[in-house]
Amino acid sequence: MTIDVYEDLRRKALSQMDGSGLDPDDDSSEIRKLLESTVDDYQRRAHLGEGRILADPGGTVERLVRAVTRRGPLRNLLDRDDVEEVFV
Repeated sequence: MTIDVYEDLRRKALSQMDGSGLDPDDDSSEIRKLLESTVDDYQRRAHLGEGRILADPGGTVERLVRAVTRRGPLRNLLDRDDVEEVFV
């Protein structure tokens, strides 16, 4: 998957979330559904020749969930009980 495809999907999802009233902390299942729908829609269009087909749509959804729910790479460390400090 190229960065451009991922970034386009992320921007589209964030745009859809903006007017939806969904809270990333409280509505994670609804956000996941929205992201799955966004990726499914992209895959449908890609199969019709409007883009590159994603090799791992499920992995793309997971990456998008982490990105839009503020659960990026550092979140895993911050959620651990055995980690007291993270230096960046």
